[in-house]
Amino acid sequence: MTCMLISMECFEIDIDETDVHISYLPLAHIFERMLNVALTCSGSRIGFFRGNSKKNFKDLKVLNLVEDIQILKPTLFVSVPRLFNRIYAKLVDGTINAAGVRGMLFRKAVSDKLNNLKQYNTVHHSIWDRILFSRVAAILGGRVRLMLTASAPLAGEVMNFLRVCFSCPMIEAYGATETTGLGTLTFMNDFSTGHVGVPFPCVEIKLVDVPEMNYLSSDKPCPRGEICIRGHSIFKGYFKDPKNTKESLDDEGWYLTGDIGKITQDGKLAVIDRKKNIFKLAQGEYVAPEKIENVYLNCEYLAQIFVHGDPLQAELVAIVVPEPTKLSQLANKLGLQNQNLENLCRSDVIKEKLLAEMNQVAKYQKLQGFEIVRAIYIEHSPFTVENDLLTSTMKLKRAKAKQFYKLQLDQLYDELNRSKQLSKL
Repeated sequence: MTCMLISMECFEIDIDETDVHISYLPLAHIFERMLNVALTCSGSRIGFFRGNSKKNFKDLKVLNLVEDIQILKPTLFVSVPRLFNRIYAKLVDGTINAAGVRGMLFRKAVSDKLNNLKQYNTVHHSIWDRILFSRVAAILGGRVRLMLTASAPLAGEVMNFLRVCFSCPMIEAYGATETTGLGTLTFMNDFSTGHVGVPFPCVEIKLVDVPEMNYLSSDKPCPRGEICIRGHSIFKGYFKDPKNTKESLDDEGWYLTGDIGKITQDGKLAVIDRKKNIFKLAQGEYVAPEKIENVYLNCEYLAQIFVHGDPLQAELVAIVVPEPTKLSQLANKLGLQNQNLENLCRSDVIKEKLLAEMNQVAKYQKLQGFEIVRAIYIEHSPFTVENDLLTSTMKLKRAKAKQFYKLQLDQLYDELNRSKQLSKL
């Protein structure tokens, strides 16, 4: 069974020659490539990040990027959840978590603006914008009037916080390289969260039953299933790769995304799970690691994570790459000052505390018990294109990571099994 979601809506996003965009995401990524094409067609101006000696996005020097943004003063700010989460964490530290009068004022201001957002559908406040948030807006040059996020889910609380801090709308896009970027998009004046909007006018979307994961298009009140997209923007196939083309495109031209979606009661698409890359644990539960990784990346101490499960084991383990600055702050709280990053990553005290912080986030995001990571290995070196753990579009190569960290993953399971045996004594 299937359930169709078709939109004939028009997206009114006014972009013209007065707009300025700063390009710093990899041009190999369809998101950035199509954005540059669209802005060029609109006559907008594009400034390019000066870069640095590092070749991968993970090692991008954010300080240089901020300097470039303040010189260019973009009116559009387009990014991915990884960077938006870092901006959010820094803003939270400097505003609502600040000490004294500053923190008190920002807590009141953010609360008032979030109430305005909920009740009156506006990101503006006549008083607080002048007193406080004009300074926050200056971080991105002071002229940003629209933010756009894509490539992975962004938590609703992060999105709304950034909306009120920068006093501008934030929209979210969903799609893939195979859909030439856009599949769905949220509306400028829609400040709700938890969905990715409606289909772009050139495509149609359907949900197909995935009975092995208990997702059915007949589910009430919200149909659920694998998201399939068809339209003029869908690719014709992979270059000289008929096997993968047949697996991804059916005979009617539907692209099988591997994502699980649901149609909300107001007719929008929400991405709720992942079909591809799922695996089964020893007790029979199906696990979608990408969904779990996106939840854990809301932990302020994490930069990257690889969640792994074994069909002969009942628990999940993970390789995590910390945010160096945040990890140093955590170490200082635990009395572990003046140690380098590699030593901190080997500390049992740090590992125990970091796992506890991660699972607080997991509990808040309501992960199920079998989706909770039970043991971690802390890696001081990031996953990169150069070490063959990331694709050119910064996606994790799961099979490569499993092979690369086989020893560490086996050790994590050995530790868990020994702990179980001791607990039975």
